[in-house]
Amino acid sequence: MNDPIEYEKRTDVMISLANQRAENERQNAEARVKVAEIEAKSRLEVADKIAAAMGKLGDALRYLGRRQG
Repeated sequence: MNDPIEYEKRTDVMISLANQRAENERQNAEARVKVAEIEAKSRLEVADKIAAAMGKLGDALRYLGRRQG
């Protein structure tokens, strides 16, 4: 009933599965970091475009103010 060889095989399988799970979790964490980096870069690019547009709008408003002033 308590065959040591069978117990060792089951233990090896359980250890192997635990190692696979740990590796999968590590890979998932790396993928989440990459996605977060891409999202952050995208947000920075959008923020830069908004800032540039606001600068152009400010320039245009100053120009119009001078023309009417």
